[in-house]
Formats: sequence, structure tokens, C-alpha cells
Amino acid sequence: MAIAQVVLFALISLVVMEKNLVLATFDTDMVCVWGKDNCQINGDRLALTLNEWSGASVKGTKEFLFGYVQMRIKLVPDDSAAVVTTYYISSPWESKENDWHDEIDFEFLGNVTGKPYTIHTNIFINGVGNREEQFRPWFDPTSDYHNYTIFWSPYMVIIQDCSAETPENCYTASQLRQVTQSQIESINEKRSNYMIYDYCTDTKRFKGALPTECYLPPY
Repeated sequence: MAIAQVVLFALISLVVMEKNLVLATFDTDMVCVWGKDNCQINGDRLALTLNEWSGASVKGTKEFLFGYVQMRIKLVPDDSAAVVTTYYISSPWESKENDWHDEIDFEFLGNVTGKPYTIHTNIFINGVGNREEQFRPWFDPTSDYHNYTIFWSPYMVIIQDCSAETPENCYTASQLRQVTQSQIESINEKRSNYMIYDYCTDTKRFKGALPTECYLPPY
């Protein structure tokens, strides 16, 4: 994974791993990118507003290689059709014509009243995505603020907690080079009961030639 920047569309708090635990603050580490009339940074508080004209976006000002990004997000209840709440990490790229960027996406796709949200993930490698997975939430994302974490290291990309109480950097700690059996069981349970799309099973889309990683062991 190339050096990445954090781009956020709806968030409450940010934690980044660099050489040590780094508590990023909005006023020193984030800037408004678009929808600036709907984006307010006041000290360590951030307000992003969505209205009938525009949403808003902020991004991190630092680049880093590995770590984790943690958000506390409460989604809009009822009718949120055409609203996408997302945060992602991405390495820079020059243009669409010269795009070799890497990216990890985590999105909530909006719904109409009475319909569930969809959790949508994707990973880009050298400018190519097409690695989508989708789930129905197994909890109510509108009832309260929930923690969502993207964790990436030289060994894996996963959503999990990351403890800094280790002599090594969290993202390279030996105990985090492989998921545990209990984590595997939890992941498999969610995939079995709540997954609604997996690109690695979409033989029609890829005309029978699935991406290489689909043939590798998942853990």
C-alpha cells in the first residue's frame, strides 16, 4: 500500500498511527476540501453540514504508510436515499490519465424510509478498484454513534481494534500479522448472515476470470 492521505466526508473523531500513536486534531491536521460553506473547523471540533445544495469534505494534511483510522459516526434515520456517508484513505495521484493510486473505501449507502442501509467497501490497487463487498448492518447505525475502523498493515487490511500497548508500532506488531481464530469466526459469521455482494463470487461480471486474490486463502 502506497503512502496514504485520509479523506473524510462524515466523521466525529480521528486517530492515526504513524511512528507512534498520533492523536490527530481537526484544527492542525485537517482542511476543508469542498463545500467550504458547509464545513466548519473550530479547535478540535468539526461540523459538516448536508443541505439541498451541497455536502462537505475534509482531508488530512499528513501522509503516512500504515496505521488505522477510527471514526464515530451516527447516520441519518429514515429517508436518506442518494446520501452516501463515507471515509476513505488514498494515496495521491496526478490525474485520471496517470492514476496509480491505492485506496481503501468504507461507505454507507443511503436508503428510502423503511429500507436498511448498505455497508459498501472497496479497495483500489494501482488505480483499479472493482473489489466491492456489501453488507446489511447487523445493528442500527442511526440509533447512536458507532466506532468504525480501517486498519491496514504490511500484512492485511481489516476492520478491527488496534491497541497501542505494545513495544512495537501497532500496525507491525507480531500479534497483528494474522487474525485470530475468534476473529475468523466472527468475520465468517458476518459474511454468512449479512453479506449481500462479494466480487469474488461474481463470475458473470468478470466473465469467469476472477481477480487473482479471489483464489488466495482469505486469512
